[in-house]
Amino acid sequence: MSIALLLSAGCAAPASSGFEAETVDSLLTNAVRRGVGARATLDSVGPRDWEFFYVFGPYTTMDAMRRCITESHGFETYGVDHREDIDVLVFRTPKGELSSMQVPRASASFSEDALARRYPRAGAHFLVRRTPAGTLELAPADTSAPRCS
Repeated sequence: MSIALLLSAGCAAPASSGFEAETVDSLLTNAVRRGVGARATLDSVGPRDWEFFYVFGPYTTMDAMRRCITESHGFETYGVDHREDIDVLVFRTPKGELSSMQVPRASASFSEDALARRYPRAGAHFLVRRTPAGTLELAPADTSAPRCS
């Protein structure tokens, strides 16, 4: 499957936010392509004026997402609660507006220690590392971002 197809199939967000999900997806995919030690910094991509960023992995329930984001509506889950092939990214503005997108794990997957955290804009940095199985994943550059309870 081509990267262009993955990008067009994997992303959606409200047009009103000026959000171009393809830019986020491309940034993450390119970091993974560069290999171990590559950095993905999200502070200059995503919706206008986003303040916090969340990553949810396979099988995350809607209730867990709501508790983490403290919102009960306003974002798409892409069925992540019953899928293992995607991670879901959610951006939140200071006004509480939410924009979400899915990222196919085949192109860029987040590590277990990157999931279910509240990343401030200045702290949304990830490093590519190799898993024990030999695959590449995006890990938080700083694990001080609070975990969701």
